[in-house]
Amino acid sequence: MTDRRTASTITDTELDQLYARLAQAETTARWYAEADSADAAAGSYAHRAEAAEVALARVREIASELFMAGRTQTEREIGRRLNAALDQPAPAAATHATDDQE
Repeated sequence: MTDRRTASTITDTELDQLYARLAQAETTARWYAEADSADAAAGSYAHRAEAAEVALARVREIASELFMAGRTQTEREIGRRLNAALDQPAPAAATHATDDQE
C-alpha cells in the first residue's frame, strides 16, 4: 500500500497535477459513456431499419398480389402504382433526415 500524503503536506503544484489527472479521468469517462450510448443508439436504429425493411417487403408482396390477381382494373392499377412508388428512390428530405441521425 502506498503512503498517502495528507492535505496539509501536499504542495500547490501537486494539487494542480491531481486536478489535471481528475479532469482527464472525467473526460475519458464521458467519452466511454458517449461511446456506449452511441453503440446502443446504433443498435436501436439497425433494429428499426430491419423492421422497416420487413414492413416494406410485406407491402410490396401485397401490391404485387393486387397487380397480378386484382379482381378489378382499379385493384390492379393500385397494385401497379404501389409497386412503382416502392421502386422510387427516397425523397431528398427523407435522405437528409436519415443522414443526420448517423
